[in-house]
Amino acid sequence: MSTISWLRDKTGQPGRTWNPIRARHRVTGKIGWHCEPVHEGCKHCYAGDQNRIAARGGTGLPFKPGHRDDVEIYLDEKTLQQPLHWRKPLRIFPCSMTDLYGPWVKPEWRDRIKAVQALTPQHTYIELTKRPEVMRAYLDAGFSVMGTPKRAMAIEDLMYVPGKPGVPTIDVWPLPNVWAGPSCSTQADADWMIPEVLQTPLSKRLVSFEPVLNYIDLAEIKCGGGVLWDVRGGRGRTGGLDLAIVGGLNGPEPTDIDIVRDLVRQCRASAMPIFVKQLGRTCRMSRGEAEIAIAAGARWRRYQGVDVVHFNDSKGEDPAEWPEDLRVREWPEARP
Repeated sequence: MSTISWLRDKTGQPGRTWNPIRARHRVTGKIGWHCEPVHEGCKHCYAGDQNRIAARGGTGLPFKPGHRDDVEIYLDEKTLQQPLHWRKPLRIFPCSMTDLYGPWVKPEWRDRIKAVQALTPQHTYIELTKRPEVMRAYLDAGFSVMGTPKRAMAIEDLMYVPGKPGVPTIDVWPLPNVWAGPSCSTQADADWMIPEVLQTPLSKRLVSFEPVLNYIDLAEIKCGGGVLWDVRGGRGRTGGLDLAIVGGLNGPEPTDIDIVRDLVRQCRASAMPIFVKQLGRTCRMSRGEAEIAIAAGARWRRYQGVDVVHFNDSKGEDPAEWPEDLRVREWPEARP
């Protein structure tokens, strides 16, 4: 089970991560993952930190394009079939340690992952990518027998795995149990990523701002030709985002609490669900705001000559340490 807070369903049951795309170091044989940075937020990637340490289950290599040839990237068939054996409905985060739409992922591997998703309609899959244009091109092609038989046929050898709960839903596209969106950290990321996902066939469209590095205006996303787009969903609006997830930095650098607060304000103003995952290990906030955190066990520290709050929770994930207006963990209406 995963400790990721947004994978918990409305009953509090934890969800799972699912990582069938693996990488084997060609010299040491160590098995981990491979990914390649796209934007500034990638510098703060927890998956990259973990993969650099072979003792923590990684290859021992940093996530860089130059290391693609140093590893054998493959689809782990045993891991691929895991969701077929999870009978109870779960929220599942596919490829949490890599990017399903990275250029090192073969299209036929994506087909097989989609086949498993189609065969497990009781689960809700939440995909995040930093390559939404690749996701859009892939999903635009569909999964129907008439349109793309190779993709649909990926289901055939998975249909009769013992423990499978249902039948494929290849006649429904996009898959109703797959939610997806980009992972953005800056306004520039949002300006090119969010319009892509809003034009992608998906059951639910979301965006993850983790780590969020600067202010992002969701009411004025630049989408080409100087056009500004208010991408917030909510209040019966169609064509907007269904969910925003926001989180702070995961290293020693402090999160600016006002940047998180601004996103919460924007989403709540339009009744668009927002889920505040964490505020980071340390956070910049006023003395008055810090009283709650200090009372809950946090303490003051100096960072580059500035006082910051050092949370008691190692990732700043305990809402009891936050200002009350940031204790927001909303979720779109759907199945658990």
